[in-house]
Amino acid sequence: MLLVMMLLMMASYTSAFVEIVDMIPSGTFDMGHTTTLIIKCQYAADNLIQFFLLRNHTEVIFQYDYNLKRKAFVERNKKRGFECSPLAQNKGVVTCTKFNLTCEDATYYTCKTNVNISKTRLLKVKSHMKKLEFLNPPAKVNQLAFFKCSAYVGAPFGATNFVWVHTTQNHKWININSVVVPPLGKCLAPAVSLKKILIREGDIGYSNITCVLFGESRTMLLTNITGGEQEQIADNADKLYDANTLTRILKFAATLLVICNLR
Repeated sequence: MLLVMMLLMMASYTSAFVEIVDMIPSGTFDMGHTTTLIIKCQYAADNLIQFFLLRNHTEVIFQYDYNLKRKAFVERNKKRGFECSPLAQNKGVVTCTKFNLTCEDATYYTCKTNVNISKTRLLKVKSHMKKLEFLNPPAKVNQLAFFKCSAYVGAPFGATNFVWVHTTQNHKWININSVVVPPLGKCLAPAVSLKKILIREGDIGYSNITCVLFGESRTMLLTNITGGEQEQIADNADKLYDANTLTRILKFAATLLVICNLR
């Protein structure tokens, strides 16, 4: 009998959960264009008495408590403009909404009950690449060529991995430059990566350099054209490579980054 009761208690315990089943937008939002955040949390618990929506791991931005007198869940705490749908007992889905998104809404979100806590979901401001520049044209054989790739990185900030692809007639080199972007009190912060290559015989007019970031790319042909006449020859990754090739490049780059971190 005791064994049966323990098994029933274990089954009840293991059936309890809470998870974020949907977040719109799912990962990034375009500042000035995306205005609403929707977070849906699914939950189940035999003794549900509290529900929390957490910001940045610990800050409670919405809280429900079970009221014994009313025999219902009541709002106990809400901050930063978040509203959540009514909470049903034991199991269901609660939808939390925030209108008029700001830079501060780019952070980590977690759903929690008095029994369980969900995995964290991250919302970031959408980043974008700015441009690729050839810093010391014209290209000359046996001299170094310097390139600068610049971008705007969205909050929250951290390490941003610029992928450089140097392509010649016979070879292709891929390198990763990890740039730490410090918070500057803005939604978007500038980030810059530099790349140098030694120009060899046969490179001029046939070799190109590509910067890949955020699923975008910029490419420049190595030429002996000077200054303002030098132009980017591609402004999107899918113009330079087909989807399969780009995926292989990014996977290889990610593998290189893991190997470097293990050293």
